[in-house]
Amino acid sequence: MTLKQMIKSSINFLCLFLPLVIISPAWGIDARQKLQELEQKLLELEKRIQSRQSASPSPPLPTEIQTPVLPDPSNQENQSEVIDESSPISKKNMEEDGYGFTISEEDDLIEPDNNPYNRIGFHFGFTIPNDTEMGMGKISFDPGIVLGVEYFRYFIDHSYLGIGFDIKVFQADGALTVPYNNSSLEFKYSGDCSISDFYFTLGQEWELSESLSILTQASIGFAFSKYELNFAHHPTNSTTSTEKTYDISDSSFYYSFLAGLNYYWNEKWQSALYYELDGRSEAGELDYQSFHQIGVKTSFAF
Repeated sequence: MTLKQMIKSSINFLCLFLPLVIISPAWGIDARQKLQELEQKLLELEKRIQSRQSASPSPPLPTEIQTPVLPDPSNQENQSEVIDESSPISKKNMEEDGYGFTISEEDDLIEPDNNPYNRIGFHFGFTIPNDTEMGMGKISFDPGIVLGVEYFRYFIDHSYLGIGFDIKVFQADGALTVPYNNSSLEFKYSGDCSISDFYFTLGQEWELSESLSILTQASIGFAFSKYELNFAHHPTNSTTSTEKTYDISDSSFYYSFLAGLNYYWNEKWQSALYYELDGRSEAGELDYQSFHQIGVKTSFAF
């Protein structure tokens, strides 16, 4: 028997025996008042129960569990099928049923980062040495070649840090006029020269398209110079000659600024045409010297 049925039975019982209580003088007036108060409390309790049941009805229990239909892995055509929106595990139903989470379109596809983080490169070019001062005058040089190897560590914004090593080979060739007493002496000079540079690089690639970018970088480091200069004086009225050789080896500060146009053959291989201005500080008896360089560089990602 439910609580509601018990309350109704109590009310019927009171209604049946209430006249007897009122008629019977043995009960008295106090007993009749208490029975009336009890009847009112029972009626109020029944109204409260009915109001709570109408405010929060219990949800119906599921009568059937639906199972999704999975594609057959042996059938290749089913691999590209999309789950039906009416399926109980579809994204739309999950959002509408309110399971506490949603799936955004951005989370469905995560693009892999294909940016190569390590590169090793090589460069080859022509170097044009500027004149430099020596104690007795200005020394000129012929154009030469430059060869180098570099390692770079790339970042996601296409900036990079790196280290490099290159060597420049060129020759000195010219004539130098030195004042002597009230006249002047002419010395012809020649010799082999080389500069080895070890440097640290900071650079940036600026994308123009999928296959082109502008390359800029700056470097600082150390330059190890070696100059073998042979000076010879041949008087016009004498068969004798005067010769002197200077062997200059010294280390100095090195700097470089580079700009180029980069072409991507694929995501692993790229090449660039570049122009570079670099130089070294004083080296032994030679003053500061700068170089113009034009060349080709290529690098591979790993």
